[in-house]
Amino acid sequence: MQRGQFDVERARLEVEKFQASISNIRTRIEAERTRIEALSNKASAEAQIYAAGGQIAQAESASLDRTTQLEIAARESELRTQLQNAELLLRQADNASAQLLEAKRGAAQTATSLTAASMSAINVSASISGSSSDSRSCSTVFEGSA
Repeated sequence: MQRGQFDVERARLEVEKFQASISNIRTRIEAERTRIEALSNKASAEAQIYAAGGQIAQAESASLDRTTQLEIAARESELRTQLQNAELLLRQADNASAQLLEAKRGAAQTATSLTAASMSAINVSASISGSSSDSRSCSTVFEGSA
């Protein structure tokens, strides 16, 4: 029976050896799973970092676009205001010119009227002083019965 016990002991040792091998393989598999999980987490973290960098770049670009659009709008508004001011100045100059022209026209008409009145007065004066005539007449009428 010794041989049977020896065979059983040998089988038990073989089983333990096999179990130790399986345990070793499980440990290595678990270590590899942990290593792969760590690599996956690292890759995921790097992807999140790149994604965040992309979002930051996109936000910066959007901010720059918005700033540029606001600057363009402000410049357009400023230029429109300057154009409107220039148009107002032109209208004011046009109105001032028209008023000045009307004032000069009125002054010219007044001067013309005064000149005409002066010339008329000179003509009347010349007519009075140049045409003095003296005429006398006498008539006698007799009526009688004879």
